[in-house]
Amino acid sequence: MASEAFTSYQYQSLTSSKAIRVLKILDQELSDLPCCTLTEVELDTQESYIALSYTWGSPGKEATDRGVTSERCMQIFCETGTIPVTQNLFDFLRDVRQFHRHLLKEYIWIDALCIDQDNLDERAVQVEMMGDVYAQAKSVVIWLGRAEETTCLALDFMTIIESAKIPLIDARVENPQSLKTFLGPLADSNDHWNALKLILDRSWFSRTWVLQEFCLATHFSLLCGQFEVSIDKIIKAASLAVSFPTSRAGKMNSPGAKMVDILALRKGMKERSPGNLFNILLYSSNSTATDPKDLVYGVLGMIKRGLSDASPLRNLEVSYRVSTAETYTRFTRLLLSEDPRLLCFQNHDPRLQGYANIRLELPSWVPNYANGLNLAHGDFAFKPSNDAAKSLLSSPWIVRRPDGLVLNAQKVDVIEDRVVIYKGMCEGSWIARALPDILEFLCAFKPTYFDGQPRSQALWLTLASGVIKADLSTISALEMYHPIFALWVGECLLTLAANDLSTYFRILTDLQRTIGTLAESDMDFFPNLTMLLEFPKVRTPQKDVILAREKFRNIVEERTSTIRPVLFRTREGLLGKGTENVRKGDEVWLIAGMPTPVVLRKTGSEKHLKKIDIAYVHGIMRGEFVDLKGLCAEEIELI
Repeated sequence: MASEAFTSYQYQSLTSSKAIRVLKILDQELSDLPCCTLTEVELDTQESYIALSYTWGSPGKEATDRGVTSERCMQIFCETGTIPVTQNLFDFLRDVRQFHRHLLKEYIWIDALCIDQDNLDERAVQVEMMGDVYAQAKSVVIWLGRAEETTCLALDFMTIIESAKIPLIDARVENPQSLKTFLGPLADSNDHWNALKLILDRSWFSRTWVLQEFCLATHFSLLCGQFEVSIDKIIKAASLAVSFPTSRAGKMNSPGAKMVDILALRKGMKERSPGNLFNILLYSSNSTATDPKDLVYGVLGMIKRGLSDASPLRNLEVSYRVSTAETYTRFTRLLLSEDPRLLCFQNHDPRLQGYANIRLELPSWVPNYANGLNLAHGDFAFKPSNDAAKSLLSSPWIVRRPDGLVLNAQKVDVIEDRVVIYKGMCEGSWIARALPDILEFLCAFKPTYFDGQPRSQALWLTLASGVIKADLSTISALEMYHPIFALWVGECLLTLAANDLSTYFRILTDLQRTIGTLAESDMDFFPNLTMLLEFPKVRTPQKDVILAREKFRNIVEERTSTIRPVLFRTREGLLGKGTENVRKGDEVWLIAGMPTPVVLRKTGSEKHLKKIDIAYVHGIMRGEFVDLKGLCAEEIELI
C-alpha cells in the first residue's frame, strides 16, 4: 500500500504541564515506512528513557550534495497515521532496526515526533522543558547521520590518533611535532585528514541545541550510520586536529573542533564556574538552528538550571508567536539585568566574520543572534583587572522602560581622530603596512601621556591590548613583552621586504619622513627601528624571531583580521582602540556595571544614543578617570 493512503497522525493534547511523550521504534515496517508508538508520561516519574540528539537538516556535505534538506519530506507510521519527518531522522529510524537493535527495547524522546510541531503553544512549553528532558535521560544518543564513503577511513584514523600517547594541555596538543613524528607518513595524508574533516564538519557540531544536549546529559553514545563511535575518540581527534598543522591541510577549523571548548564548558557547568553565562553565549554564537528564535531559547534552556530563583532570566517565556526581533530584545534586556558586562556583545556586522546577513530591526544594544555574535573585545569586559567604571559599579544599572534601555553613565570624552591599523592581510603582517600611519598618528599626542608614560609606551601597550593576557601594568611584564613586541614588528617589516620589496621601499620612505618628526623617547616604540631602515644589513636574531612569532604573530593576526581595529584619539588626548565601526564625533562613556569604556553615538538627542562598540582606552581601564574627575553620573537611554 502506498504511504499516501494513510491519514495523518492526530496528536492528543498533553494532560499536564510536566507531561512529555516518548516513543518506541517497532521491529516492523509498513509499506516500507518505519513504525513507532507514542506514549504520554510524566517527566518527573518516567524511570528510563533515551533522548536523541541530531540535526533536522542535512547531516553533512555529502548528504547536502545528495539533496538532503531540513524539509519534512519523508513519512513514518505511528499507530493510526503518518507523521512527516526529515530525511536525516528517517535514516536514523531505519538504521536502528538494521544496525542498532538494542534501541528497540528503549523508550526514546525525539523532539520532531514527541512534540506536536504544528501546535505552537505546545512547542513553547516543551522547549522550556528540554533542559530537564536531556538532564534526566539515562543516556543521550548522538546521531551524526548516515555513514559515507570516507567514514571508515576517518574512524580508522581516529583510532590511530587515539592510540597516540600525546600529552594535552587544556585539551590541546602541547607539542604538535610529537604527533607528526608518531603519525609518520599519515601526517601528510590529505585523504586521512580530509576524511576526518568531513566527520568534524557534520552539521550536528554546529547546532545551538548541541550545547544543551551534550552539556546536560549524563551518558552518551554516538552513532554514524552502522558505526558506534566513542565520544572520547571524537574529542581526542578534535583536540589534536585543531592543534596540529599538517604540512598540506593546514589547521583544522571544523565545527567539530568546538568539542574542545564544549568539553570545558560542560566541566564548568558541573562546577558552577563563574562566567558560564558568557562562555555559553561565546560557544553558541556561531551555531545554527532551524528557527532563529531557538538560538536564544537553546541558550536559555542551559542557563536556567544554574540561575537563582530571583534571576531576571527566569521571566523569559518561550513563545513562537512573537517576532524574532522581539524575542531577541526581551532576552537581551533580561541578560543584561543578570550581568551588565554582557553589553560587550556587538550587534553583528557581517563584514567582520562573513556569516549570512539576516536583517532584523533591532536596538543598537541588542545583538542579532541569527548572524552570530561579534566578540571582538569580550576579553576586555571580562579581564579581572579592568574596572573602568569603578564607583559606578555600585550604582543602580538598568532603569526599566518598555521602549529603551536607560542606564547610569558618565561621559569621558569625544573622539577627535582615528587611524585604521588593519589594511588587509599580507605577507609580513598588517602592521608592516600600517606602521607609517601609526607613527604619524603618534605625533598628534603630547610626548608624555597624561599618566606620565612616554606616548610611545602608551601606543604599544594599546596595540597589544586584548592580545597579551599578562598584566602589563607590572614592571616585569613590561620588561618581558616590550622586546618581544618590538622584535615582532621588526620581523614583520623584514618579512614584507622578502615578499614585496617595492611595497617595503615605499613604506621605508614613509617611515624615514615620519621619523624626523618623532621625539627621542618615541624610538622606544621598538629599539631597532633605525637599524631596520638600513635593510638588508640587519637581521633580527633568529631565536628572538621565533619567540616573537610564537607570542604574537598567530594571535595578533587572527584577532586583527576579525575585529579590524582602529586607534583613536579624543579631544583631551586619550588614546584608545576599538573596531572599524568607531567614527570621529563618537563619544566615550563609562556605564555602571561595565568594567570597560563604551563608545556611543548621538542620534539627534543629547540623552538618546546608539551603542557602537566597547573599547580599550589607555590609562583609564582601572578607574583612573573616576579618580581624576570624580563621580558625575547621569541617565542616558540607548536606542
